[in-house]
Amino acid sequence: MYFSDNDKLPFVYFEMGNINVQDFSLVFSNKSESYKLPVGRFNSIFLGPGISITHSAVKFCMQAECLLIWVGQDVTKCYGVLPASNRSSKNLIRQSNFNL
Repeated sequence: MYFSDNDKLPFVYFEMGNINVQDFSLVFSNKSESYKLPVGRFNSIFLGPGISITHSAVKFCMQAECLLIWVGQDVTKCYGVLPASNRSSKNLIRQSNFNL
């Protein structure tokens, strides 16, 4: 499968480590390694058991419109989803134009 530079990758899964923001990049680190993540290239990030994520990293993902999904071991259960985008005011405009 080929992805162009404009395409987003479907997802990435992480467990047993920390996710934080460092020098305007999302960084995953565990006991032995650390990786910089191109968060704007992912549609979603699955956060498995043992993940610690900072508030600034969550905010960074939301700004990049990357969906965060907290899952159980082997991705068998979903415990929470943080919506990726709230930049549209379409629903607010629809609600304000609603006539009773």
